[in-house]
Amino acid sequence: FNYFPPFKGLFLLTYVLMSKNAADNRFKEKYSWEIIDYEFPSLEERAKAEAEGLYKPGNSFISSIDLWGDFLYLAVPRMKPGVPSTLNYINISDPMKSPILKPYPSWEANYFNNTAKKQGMTSVHSLRVDVCNRLWAIDSGLSDELNTNREENLPSLFVYNLIDRSLVRKYILVDEQFYRDSKFRNIVVDVTPGNCENAFAYLADTQHGLLVYRWYTNESHKISNNYFSFEPIWGSFRTSTGNLYQLNDGVLGMALSMPNQEGHRELFFQPLAGILVYRISTRILQNKSMPAECYKHTYLLGNRGDNMQSSASIFDQNTGTLFYTTVIKNGIACWNSFRGDNINPQNQGIINEFNEPLSYPADIRIDKNGSLWVLTNKMMDFLYEKEQSTTPYRIFTGTLHTLIKNTPCK
Repeated sequence: FNYFPPFKGLFLLTYVLMSKNAADNRFKEKYSWEIIDYEFPSLEERAKAEAEGLYKPGNSFISSIDLWGDFLYLAVPRMKPGVPSTLNYINISDPMKSPILKPYPSWEANYFNNTAKKQGMTSVHSLRVDVCNRLWAIDSGLSDELNTNREENLPSLFVYNLIDRSLVRKYILVDEQFYRDSKFRNIVVDVTPGNCENAFAYLADTQHGLLVYRWYTNESHKISNNYFSFEPIWGSFRTSTGNLYQLNDGVLGMALSMPNQEGHRELFFQPLAGILVYRISTRILQNKSMPAECYKHTYLLGNRGDNMQSSASIFDQNTGTLFYTTVIKNGIACWNSFRGDNINPQNQGIINEFNEPLSYPADIRIDKNGSLWVLTNKMMDFLYEKEQSTTPYRIFTGTLHTLIKNTPCK
């Protein structure tokens, strides 16, 4: 028999409500869009693009973000027709809540269907800024991917110099290292300041494994084994109307630990359809003579728990904390690597759950000021709810020390 005096019960209720409100306020909404618009050269050009079907309001889908200086870069893959620019940016000092996207580095670089040699970008799915002031973008080479899935170009890696906006390199993926159904959906860059020529990029193909690209030699090799596959029991995802769909996406979320004394890191990775997290040393990944042996050097990092599927992750070098999205739980979670234990439901922190149901946290980044940025894009609705004419996109920010306060990650 438990008895709480009225004032004590009121105190407990107030404490619970304050705790919930504190959790809800950890993130602040920075940007929101219902329909993505672009900064065309003129109103006449905008009208022409609409008339010719090159711009169809409501068909643009933000899949990835990253930051450099005062700029936020956004990937808008050509999943549907009518996406005029696939790589874009906005100025984060812009006070607008729904800023207009500007093509990066130019309109010409985003043209893919009206140039003889088709040098422009077709469909950028993921991008990453490195410490050498370079922007890396992975391009599927496909247009109208949800319908005709037309091949415009071969899958390619574009790398831009952010200081002068020049294209530093375009690397076309080797035929033997991808398939018609390959889905390159994420990229992480492994490089240290002052050693920019010794950079590696790890490209996640959710259907077939990992591609390792080496900057110095301008070559790549493929790694494929069962660790990059999906877990069938965790492949069910819902839209906001309650419709259930099965996804078979394997490796997607990836993050790099801080380097060890030899300069190598651990790559933490997980499938979208799955709740297990794995790790492998980049020393193994970078050795192109032993891709078939990689599975022998891959280890289980932990189990996040039921319904903890994740689309993206990022590692904070200062606190040793791994942050990751939780798409079914509709939030963000964390795990502190410095504690020495593998990930489990008891030692991970649930940082935030977004108010909008099934908002699908899709991408996550940390800026130079110690803030976490999260993109939500309602991916399941965009893919499967054909009757919806708009898809809400949100970008949230929160300071790391506030986010992990009162969690096991502190």
